[in-house]
Amino acid sequence: MTAFGFVLLSMMVLRELNQFKPERYIYFNANPENPALNAKIVGATRSNNTYRVCNGSTDSTGVGENTFSQRWMNETTPLRSRIISRSEWGARDPILVEKFTGPSAFVIIHHSYTPAACYTSDDCKKAMRSMQDFHQLERGWNDIGYSFGIGGDGNIYVGRGFNVVGAHAPKYNDKSVGICLIGDWRTELPTDKMLQATRDLIAFGLSRGYIHRQYELLGHRQVRPTECPGDRLYNEITKWPHFSPAPNNNKNNNKKYKS
Repeated sequence: MTAFGFVLLSMMVLRELNQFKPERYIYFNANPENPALNAKIVGATRSNNTYRVCNGSTDSTGVGENTFSQRWMNETTPLRSRIISRSEWGARDPILVEKFTGPSAFVIIHHSYTPAACYTSDDCKKAMRSMQDFHQLERGWNDIGYSFGIGGDGNIYVGRGFNVVGAHAPKYNDKSVGICLIGDWRTELPTDKMLQATRDLIAFGLSRGYIHRQYELLGHRQVRPTECPGDRLYNEITKWPHFSPAPNNNKNNNKKYKS
């Protein structure tokens, strides 16, 4: 290749790279045992923060059975969030799975109150099993009520998953993602790792089309009389993008679902 040809090729490559000016990256690890199958980094444009994400293997919940992580490129060390599958935390099979057509119009934030906050993977898995026991065995629901749990270890735990009717917010269960930050967040704030994992999960849902671009972010107390998600956590999410002080549920189809 001539020197002129090399310069021309270099300019073309730089032009392609500069089209995206990546601000955020998503890693989707389809198979950690075989790196050749792993998805590559995909950029997001600065102008509208829309994402393009490589395909990876998915389980029945619509999320990867292994891991994903999102990196926020802001001159700090990239943060990672790992998805813990149902099989990893020892979930029982659901009694019934009822799906709805996405994307979800709402993201609803909860705290567990009990079980208490967990800070190791073993304790967080135990907390997920405890919540499933309570919801399934004592309340007679189909499964753990939440779509996802967030542990103090910074991991994301798959509950019912995306686009599965939940049991966490009456009249919103068939159009929302219910995210439970494990612990009591009335007077204390969840750790930075938990808050970041929650934001990572929302960003992932947006990137995969599970969450609507114009979603409304709500605290559980906005859809029923309850302290949940606790004063400190609620005050925190009011500062996040898409928080809605006055939820609009006019898309409710009033369809009756079992818990």
